[in-house]
Amino acid sequence: MKIVSIASLVLVAMTTATAAVGPGPTRDVTYVPSIVSVPSNPTWGSPLTYVIEIRSRAPVNSVVSAGMLLYLSSAVGEASTTVGVYHRTVKIPKHGTATLRFTATAPPEPTGRGLCLGVTVGGDSSGAFVCTPVG
Repeated sequence: MKIVSIASLVLVAMTTATAAVGPGPTRDVTYVPSIVSVPSNPTWGSPLTYVIEIRSRAPVNSVVSAGMLLYLSSAVGEASTTVGVYHRTVKIPKHGTATLRFTATAPPEPTGRGLCLGVTVGGDSSGAFVCTPVG
């Protein structure tokens, strides 16, 4: 069931080029990242801006490290290609939400594969990802 949900998220995101809300974490975690906005018309070699929200369940204000992995999708059984690994420090209010705008540049040459972003937060967190077609 979980695999079907993740596959559905990727298919929805790839066909609509908008962020889709996937299932929540399977257990209570302290930090929950969500990709709430993706580039609407991404093109090769251009900057791409994503908006990421990180919800905190911590009873105190927090400073966390968000990790972003930008990669090219691959066919089943093949390796994906890493475009870049990025880290940002984010301040989150207790029981609150912080918003992070993340901009990276798409590879200059068309590959025929989707561009994907994965997000995790250091500590006790879930993760989020989305793939978008690039024109």
